This record gives sequence, C-alpha cells and structure tokens, in this order.
Amino acid sequence: MKVFRVAVAIVLVVCALPIAVFAFAWVISAVGGCTLQFEAAHVCTLGRLDVGWLLDALLPIGVLGAVTFGAGVYVFAAWVTVELAAIVLNALRRNSRGR
Repeated sequence: MKVFRVAVAIVLVVCALPIAVFAFAWVISAVGGCTLQFEAAHVCTLGRLDVGWLLDALLPIGVLGAVTFGAGVYVFAAWVTVELAAIVLNALRRNSRGR
C-alpha cells in the first residue's frame, strides 16, 4: 500500500506540473508587466534580462494542463476509492477477529 501511495503522489505531482509551469509564466509576466500571447514572443525585461523567450516557451506547456488535470482527477478518484476500500477491509478484519 505504501508503494501505491508513493506512486499516486508522483503521478499527481506530474499531472500538476503543466499548471504550475503556466502559473510560473503568468507570475513572471505580471511582475514584468508583460503580456502572454500564443501568437508571438514579446520583449519582456525583468531585472535587465529579456525573459520574453522564456515566457514564449513556457506558455504552450500550460495547454497540457487541460489534459493532465483531467488525468489527475481520475487518479485522485482511484486513490480515494482504494483508500476507502482498505479502511473498510481493515475494519471488517478487526470485527471478524473480535468474534
């Protein structure tokens, strides 16, 4: 069960990464006062560095968040189902030993 929990945690983190990357790009653009657009990279200076190319690279990764978020919901639902089944089975085992 411990291996299953670790595997689910890893999958959930991987599913959340594209959304986190998009949020990171959005924060960078907000701090720099830049705009995020899919069409073209804009010059965005942050601390005398041009990070427009970085925002242009990170933005499409956020689109994957639509797919991975859905997969993460299903993985989370499966995890909850397995955990509830384990709780019920453990309770049934304890009750059968008490008789």
